[in-house]
Amino acid sequence: MVTRSKNKHIQDSAEKNWFARHKITAFFILIFMGVAIPLLLLEIGSYIFGTFPVAPDPLITEQHERWTNLREFDPLLFWRLKSSLNRGVIETNSKGLRSPEVPRKKKNEFRILSLGESTTFGLGIKYENTYSALIESDLKSLNKKPLRVINGGVSGYTLFQGYTYLRYRGIKLKPDAVMIYFGYNDFLQVAFLGKRDALSSEGTAGLNDWELFDQRQNFFRKTSVFLAQHSNFVRGIKSLFRRDIDPQAVREHGEKVRVPHDHRLKLLKMFQDLCQENEILFIIIVPWYLHFTEHAPLLREFAEQDDIPIIDLPQKLMGLPQLKESYFRDRLHPTPRGHELIAEAIEKKLLKLWPETIIK
Repeated sequence: MVTRSKNKHIQDSAEKNWFARHKITAFFILIFMGVAIPLLLLEIGSYIFGTFPVAPDPLITEQHERWTNLREFDPLLFWRLKSSLNRGVIETNSKGLRSPEVPRKKKNEFRILSLGESTTFGLGIKYENTYSALIESDLKSLNKKPLRVINGGVSGYTLFQGYTYLRYRGIKLKPDAVMIYFGYNDFLQVAFLGKRDALSSEGTAGLNDWELFDQRQNFFRKTSVFLAQHSNFVRGIKSLFRRDIDPQAVREHGEKVRVPHDHRLKLLKMFQDLCQENEILFIIIVPWYLHFTEHAPLLREFAEQDDIPIIDLPQKLMGLPQLKESYFRDRLHPTPRGHELIAEAIEKKLLKLWPETIIK
């Protein structure tokens, strides 16, 4: 009788034991806890040694102290502006754009997405002095609708980065027109790409923008990027085993540029097709620099061939009454007065495209 009672007690205990009734599930839970808890401890413990950056200086073309803590690593675009910044004259919205917050689009609103590099961004000047902001402040409406111009410019960006941004993010802003302002950065040598982030290696030293992007679409590379973005421990391990890139490996690719001619041509066509698919007007701006002109012929030829609206700034502004140098802060970046001239040239083109435009 005692034995039978004891056996029944054991049986009842087993039936009440969740782990006994769910052996397979319990096995995986224990395995998960055995792996997750040590990893969590390693992740927390890694901060004892500090925060390891994914990209100490992701602006790959040059290094400026004024850019410190203004940008961050981006798996698609290589780098982007940080969101919600308020650093002196540089402010960004919640989407990381140097533009006021972009609300949900109203039915009666006409939107222009202004894409470009440091001139579009407005390097060295206040936001309200950029040509994008001036266009919005000068024109009350476009196509009989209130006008909003969204500044999507980022210093150092190329035509490839501009297209990538439009395809994956900018299109979600629902623009009615897209203006592009890309030139000088396309011709920078890939030697500048030598050390761009914690994922750099000698294998990336000679890659142009498109090649680097494609390399990172590999499953293992994407996983590596994801882990490096989200785990301080992984970044710490990578920093321990990462070797400095051999300068010779960089110099060997000194003649390659970030966006070669055939890539520029293909990207312009991709811009055009993407805009047509989404019923967006595609507008090409030929950038205006102090001396650099290599970018201009292809833009002019492409626009003429496909009848794309173009604002040829070098041609329109070459006859200025004052010395050209007086409109530039340096060889590449216009002064506030230079931005006024750019805005005026663009506004004249917009008035031709939409004659009913109202000027404030």
